[in-house]
Amino acid sequence: MDVGIALPLIVGTTVGAPLGAYTTTFMESDWLLAIFCVFVVVAGLRMLLIAGQAEPQAVRGTVAQRAAVGGSIGTGIGFISGLLGVGGGILIVPLLILMGYPTKIAAATTAFAVVFSSASGFAGHAVGGHYDIALMVVTAVAVVIGSQVGARLMVGAMKPRWIRQGFGVLLLAIAATLVWGLL
Repeated sequence: MDVGIALPLIVGTTVGAPLGAYTTTFMESDWLLAIFCVFVVVAGLRMLLIAGQAEPQAVRGTVAQRAAVGGSIGTGIGFISGLLGVGGGILIVPLLILMGYPTKIAAATTAFAVVFSSASGFAGHAVGGHYDIALMVVTAVAVVIGSQVGARLMVGAMKPRWIRQGFGVLLLAIAATLVWGLL
């Protein structure tokens, strides 16, 4: 995990997520979901296209540049996450990989940062009364189980290529699900 980019991402997403959650009360989200789908498809295709490439040897930019990018992009991702009620990891991982982070470091950094954006986004939705207790409990159990399985796989035998391929397919599946919901 890279704390140097994780902290600006956390600050940015923590500021942006409640603003996005608050904004949901003023707008129709169908057009935003459509735009989001385009970004997710592009990110998914890019992950599939780079899956076979070697892991990067150096992260792009200086520490200060990465922190600035992390903070500014984190705010935008946090806003979108809060608006749509998603954690933001599906956008952060491709961003970090684009910046030259090795796949496993990008995933670990994102997992750490998303906890904070999700919590702040939830707080924004909770204030507005937009939550479902039963769904929260089921999701929390699934997240705990999935995170334990994922962490063990990530540390063990998972190759970066498989992670990028799986993530690309997951992004395309998410986009397809969103498009289906818009129809």
